[in-house]
Formats: sequence, C-alpha cells, structure tokens
Amino acid sequence: MEVINKFFYRFEQISKYASSTNYIFTHHCLFGKDKKMANQATGQVTGILANEGTCHFVLTDPNKPKDGWFVVPLTNPNYNSIYSLVMVAAVNRYDLNVVTRKDIVNTELAEVAHVYVGW
Repeated sequence: MEVINKFFYRFEQISKYASSTNYIFTHHCLFGKDKKMANQATGQVTGILANEGTCHFVLTDPNKPKDGWFVVPLTNPNYNSIYSLVMVAAVNRYDLNVVTRKDIVNTELAEVAHVYVGW
C-alpha cells in the first residue's frame, strides 16, 4: 500500500508541474506498461476530427469512451501541444498514451488531461 501511495503522490507532483509549465509527458515508463489505471488508454491514432471548439481522436485501445472519441477542448491550457503530439503519433504510427480527467467509461466522452509518447 505504501508503494501505491508513493506512486500517487509522485503522479500528483508531476501533474502539478506539467500543469504549471505546459510540459508534455514523453516517457512511457511514467506509469509503466503493465498496469493501467482506469483513466489511461494507449494505442495508435486511427482518426482525428478538429473543429472550432475541440479536437477529437480515436485510438486502437480497447478501453474506449463513448463513440470511441477522446476529446481535447480548446480550453485545455496544453491544447496546441496535445494536438501536435496526436498528429505526430498519427503520422508516424507511434503508440499514443492518453490520460483522461475522469475514468474512461463507454457512456460518456473522455476529456484528455495530457498525452505522452515513448520512443
């Protein structure tokens, strides 16, 4: 239990740093590949839709939100960075790791908190 508490404390510290500096996670080992939390998905980008208010994208991960779309609203302070990294991952067929604000459930859209790619 102590290991889990340390992990969540470290994640909270990293998230605060990322929010305050517009930092994008680029390390696949941040969360580990073996254990996924309910608010994470990993896969290749198979579709992108950008409109005036949001960017939506689809991953090959079986952990899918409503209609399969992950949402990045323009109000996200890292919108440009997230959109750029989604495009790079799509074009190069990299696995994109997504962390959402809430648990991913198939009854509602999943709002993206941040993304990262491990090369």
